[in-house]
Amino acid sequence: MKAIRAVNQLNNSLIAEAGVILADVHAAAARENRRMPLSLASEGSATIGGLISTNAGGVHVMRYGMMRDQVLGLEVVLPDGRILNALDTLRKNNTGYDLKQLFIGAEGTLGIITAAALKLAPAVGSKVVAVVALATAERALTLLHRLRAETESLSAFELMNRQSIAMALRNVPGLRDPLAAPAPYAVLLEFEQGKAPGLSESVEALLAAALADEIIDDAAIAKSTAQEHAFWKVRESLSAGHRTGEPQANHDISVPVSEVPAFLHAAEAEAQSLCPGARVVAFGHMGDGNIHLTIMAPEGGMEQGKAFPGEAIKHHMHTLAARMRGSISAEHGIGVSRRDEMTWFKDPVALDLMRTVKAALDPHGVMNPRALLPDARLSPGPVD
Repeated sequence: MKAIRAVNQLNNSLIAEAGVILADVHAAAARENRRMPLSLASEGSATIGGLISTNAGGVHVMRYGMMRDQVLGLEVVLPDGRILNALDTLRKNNTGYDLKQLFIGAEGTLGIITAAALKLAPAVGSKVVAVVALATAERALTLLHRLRAETESLSAFELMNRQSIAMALRNVPGLRDPLAAPAPYAVLLEFEQGKAPGLSESVEALLAAALADEIIDDAAIAKSTAQEHAFWKVRESLSAGHRTGEPQANHDISVPVSEVPAFLHAAEAEAQSLCPGARVVAFGHMGDGNIHLTIMAPEGGMEQGKAFPGEAIKHHMHTLAARMRGSISAEHGIGVSRRDEMTWFKDPVALDLMRTVKAALDPHGVMNPRALLPDARLSPGPVD
């Protein structure tokens, strides 16, 4: 049985076996009035080992960082059968290479993670969840900069375009649009702080000022835990909302935060050029520049005799991200499906170093040989 080995309230740490699911870690931390601040929709099935191996992100990355930032130490079975026992809970350990970092995000290609020491944060004293309507992605960026400048309590800033919300409302039962009228964009906001009072009043003042300055067009603030859950349920249902079986090209892209509006405009233009009438579903963690972008076939399907240009769309979107010094995989990893594209978009020196590390730790290629690293014989494809 997969287990949580220890929770140390004084040291703000928890040691869990790799097969423990994230929801169980949340529950164990909560019993000690602590929390592990990684949050994502799949917490009921995602395991700690998988989250570390893919360096998962989630909705609170801009405040707490990715999975890498939550890991204090690891226990790993190496390809030769030895066990690396580095379940340290030290915050400072400057004795050479930080070996645990080799295995975080390595997708199982260097060893098998069997346990992890995780960093815990204090429990949230108060929280406010709100949804705001905006006319443009540029205004969303303006709002993000303003909130970051005026409060330290912002913990989530989730951008959603209207297409993503509309499809979720249509295809996922039990959802309600939190906004009175549709808008081109919406942002789900979460604010949190300790036990100090006044968070609700502060958030209301911030959003009122944004309304007065015409940065946002509307705002809805959750007045109960049920409303908070309902607001988050819309955001968490966006992926399921467009998984309709229709032809589509899916992307997990990141660009510098300042480039998000430009990327969204360019992606829309590219999509319409390659597939006239295409539906663009865009949502994600704007606070860290991560956009989940899906280009779908037009409503009613493709014209007779025309195929959906999924591969061309994928290449163009990845090229667009690369031109903006972004990434073709922000938080979902490379796996098998994006492996060959690494030769097009990854620095060749970085790829050589990755192969060197792989050869040193796993010379016989027994650890997840099909994932992450492209075949060294592949020649780089052109970046248009």
